[in-house]
Amino acid sequence: MSRAAALVHTLVTVEALLLAAASPGLAALFLLGPEPSNLPLAAVCLLPLGPALSAALYALHHRSRDLADLHPARTYARGWRLNALAALRLWTPLLAWLTVIAFTLTHFSATGLPGWWALLLAGIGFASLLWGAHALVLTSLFAFRTRDTARLAAYFLFRHGRASLAAASLLVLAAGATALLTEALPALLAAPLLLSLLHSSRPVIAETQEDFTA
Repeated sequence: MSRAAALVHTLVTVEALLLAAASPGLAALFLLGPEPSNLPLAAVCLLPLGPALSAALYALHHRSRDLADLHPARTYARGWRLNALAALRLWTPLLAWLTVIAFTLTHFSATGLPGWWALLLAGIGFASLLWGAHALVLTSLFAFRTRDTARLAAYFLFRHGRASLAAASLLVLAAGATALLTEALPALLAAPLLLSLLHSSRPVIAETQEDFTA
């Protein structure tokens, strides 16, 4: 019971700090209309989310097992200081790339391309999100150069299929919750979703520690 209460305390604290760190962009995002022309602005609004997610992953991974020494807020702040710039270096080009894909798909009839191109673009976008999930875990827990993190994320995308499949399931769950319920739900459940991502990424983390760190 005590361990469960400690985990809930950590999740609630990390969730609150994540929302606070990303709140400027999220607040502006909810004010934007659903028009495709707002996609570039939506990407700008999502920029603070990258460092916020990275700090949350760091805090969840380094949460204390000592029930008398629970300081998730302190750990979150440390993760943000350590990883904010590194996360932005990966998060920014990923958002830009996804924005291009989304803008193309929303204006696909004007491109004159055959229909199978839309499916290809959607597949590339989904694969990019999976790559981003691996990259986010790696940049949150390890101090690699940006290009090395990008390469490792691509390597693990195929190396650990189960981890990629689990990340895909979480993305589908978040998308389904957004479509069927409210776009705010994935943000409100971000901490449990990130904890699930960490759990499914254990083979990736273990191999990185064993083979790619001194």
